[in-house]
Amino acid sequence: MNSISILLRKERPEEFRAVEEMVRNVFWDIYEPGAVEHYLVHTLRTAEVLVPELTLAAEVNGEIAGVIYYTKAKISGDSGEIPVLTFGPLAVASAMQKQGVGSRLVTETARLAREAGHRAVLIYGNPAYYSRFGFEPGEKYGIADMEGNFCDALQVLVLNGDPAELRGKFEEGDAFHLDPAAVKAFDAGFPPRKKHKLPTQIFDGPPD
Repeated sequence: MNSISILLRKERPEEFRAVEEMVRNVFWDIYEPGAVEHYLVHTLRTAEVLVPELTLAAEVNGEIAGVIYYTKAKISGDSGEIPVLTFGPLAVASAMQKQGVGSRLVTETARLAREAGHRAVLIYGNPAYYSRFGFEPGEKYGIADMEGNFCDALQVLVLNGDPAELRGKFEEGDAFHLDPAAVKAFDAGFPPRKKHKLPTQIFDGPPD
């Protein structure tokens, strides 16, 4: 595989629509018929929970190759609430997959988050993909979902502090609870595309 030059930088307003189209294409029919992630991106940009210093775009040859969006989250446990981070969507343009773009976005933002003193990053993702970056099962640290259940998809990357203090329930936040009607209305502004009903599956992460 030939190495490519990847520039990480902030997303620019004039790129917003093109990024939304890219995210829509990447996630189409992955989790459900159609996609909601492009609307999520649209709403996260102005959300109070967005962490702008960690929300980055990857540029290759002057074109957006991928994006990652970080938001504030928390773990609620017996000792109170612990602020943590989560990210998503993480998307890599189809033409730029398998070239290290996704890996660069994750590793660089995790480094920046550690240097900024954040405690941990928690996500729902495929362990086979995210374990390469140091993510571990939430169950190892006693971290469950909002219903108190442990699941393989709930992954944690400990950055700073005592991991034992992270025990509790992970709360992504309301920013990820999207109104289906609002999603449908937003998607109507994009080119029509057929939806397929697919069996339940886990997104492997951006191939890279």
